[in-house]
Amino acid sequence: MKHILLLIALVMSGAAHGQQPAIKAPHGGQLVRADKHFIEMVLRGDEARFYLLDTLGAAVPATGMSGVAYVRFADTSAANPAFEPMQDGGFRVVLTNPNAFTVVPSFNSGKGFVSAELGSGPRMSVPQTPAQHNANDGHGH
Repeated sequence: MKHILLLIALVMSGAAHGQQPAIKAPHGGQLVRADKHFIEMVLRGDEARFYLLDTLGAAVPATGMSGVAYVRFADTSAANPAFEPMQDGGFRVVLTNPNAFTVVPSFNSGKGFVSAELGSGPRMSVPQTPAQHNANDGHGH
């Protein structure tokens, strides 16, 4: 019986040490682990904002950093917008396609790349461009 209790204690101790501390997204976005970092994505209308965070959830300084977002939309179109730095230390990209997407933001710190895949889920806040009418479209204008 002592051996079973000792074994259970050792297993529980090992499980506790193997767990990652849970962090919250500091900007209210979606978090994903990226090697020794986290990447946070915040969607706002027609733009996506990306933040590189350390293992404790603190923003990594953007000084000297650049990046690009590799975007694949639900309609199978793609875009590769470059990151635009923001004053809060994050980066933004403008998305002109209103469809859901998957994205791989890739941060280049000069010491290597940090990348991960995220998904937007359904998007309804980006207005679609209305179709243009012409004299041959069947409408009696």
